Amino acid sequence: MKCTVSGFANELQTIEDIPVARDATAYTNSEGKTWILIINEALFFGSRLDHSLINPNQIRHFGVPVCDDPYDPHRPLGIDHENAFIPFEKDGACIFFDTYVPSDAQLEQCEHVELTNDKIPWDPPTYV
Repeated sequence: MKCTVSGFANELQTIEDIPVARDATAYTNSEGKTWILIINEALFFGSRLDHSLINPNQIRHFGVPVCDDPYDPHRPLGIDHENAFIPFEKDGACIFFDTYVPSDAQLEQCEHVELTNDKIPWDPPTYV
């Protein structure tokens, strides 16, 4: 499956034929532990972007708690998966966490954490 992706402003160019894939990205916490984060039905931009786009609502849809509200005093910012907590960082209005392309060895040796799974389809309603 492929998608046509457009930005939030008309001035941004539409990108066509973006594959929907099962993607993996590596995250290493402050203590040096690395997890391979798996996102099913994700947009795959390859080298066209210097960062990953991960939809927090898609992660929530699969039952993984996500706090991306910096004003919520009751939960820390981040993804609270049962096997790993991934804290978010802030830069102005942007909330993010650093990931990178995993090596073949990391793909084989590091624990995999599914942020979304392939058993439940991701088909959010379209609101116009």
